[in-house]
Amino acid sequence: MKKIYSVIGFCLFYCLIGNPKSQGQIPPGSYLGQNPPGEVPEVFASGIIPAITPSIVFTSDGLECFYTYFPPTAIFLLMTANGYSGDWTDFDTASFSVGYDQSPFLSPDDSRLFFISQRPVPGMPFLGLHVWFTDRLSTSWSDPVPLDSPVRDYQIIKASVAANGNLYLSVVDNDSIEIHVSKLVNGFYQELVKMSDSIHYLPRPMRPYIAPDESYMLFDASETLDPFSQRDLFITHRKPDGTWTKAAPLSNAINTETDETTPHVSGDGQYLFFNRDGVTYWMLADNVVSVKGEHALLQSEAQLFQNAPDPCRDITAIRYFLPRQGRVKILVRDLFGEVAALPVDEEKPAGNHEIYFNTADLTGGMYFYTMYYERSRITRKMIIQK
Repeated sequence: MKKIYSVIGFCLFYCLIGNPKSQGQIPPGSYLGQNPPGEVPEVFASGIIPAITPSIVFTSDGLECFYTYFPPTAIFLLMTANGYSGDWTDFDTASFSVGYDQSPFLSPDDSRLFFISQRPVPGMPFLGLHVWFTDRLSTSWSDPVPLDSPVRDYQIIKASVAANGNLYLSVVDNDSIEIHVSKLVNGFYQELVKMSDSIHYLPRPMRPYIAPDESYMLFDASETLDPFSQRDLFITHRKPDGTWTKAAPLSNAINTETDETTPHVSGDGQYLFFNRDGVTYWMLADNVVSVKGEHALLQSEAQLFQNAPDPCRDITAIRYFLPRQGRVKILVRDLFGEVAALPVDEEKPAGNHEIYFNTADLTGGMYFYTMYYERSRITRKMIIQK
């Protein structure tokens, strides 16, 4: 069950979980001196960064770090440290961060740092979430400035930038959350364009990471339209004609029964970073992003997703993914284990599938639906209301 915190409780929670001034000494070496991970996600830099770190980025050499921190005196700050002298400096507030700053993201050449801020934007009558940037100078960073219109005309909670300057943006409009792109043409950002239904067939997609060459994009999305429903990581690849493959979930080793959000790949292309319930994890990236195709799912496991809507009254959608063609069966059982329905029992091709299950003939209550595929058996809960 998701936990919803009040603003005060939310801030106190993050203040208690760790102060960067009191974290452990940083070992020498790239990526805070951490031993490189393998193909299974591992907690990153435990005891060095706060236990809950919503977003973190490194330069391509792994020797300069920025992350979002929640101190007692401000809602958000950007912290930074570097290891260019051989030893890492202590984490301290970035020279350009004055509070209400979050979600740092570096350009692929490390020359520009983008971030989201609620600081006042000149000429705008209200505070909001806007994209700001600062440029690298010889020994410091420039004074940050907000991006001009049309980008600054939107509420944005996360930005990612390709090598050509194109921005991929997580845009908020009332309760709607979408991923848009703004192309950089002759030094000016163009009007934002919502990405295609190959991404937006998923509920509430957000927090994109775009590959430097725009060959693929990672992001997180909800299982249902409920803002507090479970979130998983997805990937989509650009086709030769410029369109995108239907987004597919990452493997069960990455997507679990808790929240996975905020994916990005390190500047050197080696590591995938992501958040699991606020905790930063990392792993080798190559097997996650190297395969392309219409069903660019870099995993060997089948996936069964939460039905939507849930609870449901009549029709509900059940989505599932098959890594290979094969026979699949989905059984719906009641609390006593009796079979109530058999909505799927047939050979299916590899890829994403969706069925619309009519619950009109079932009484209200709790049910369980199980997918059988090869040697996999995956079960989820369904609530029917009458």
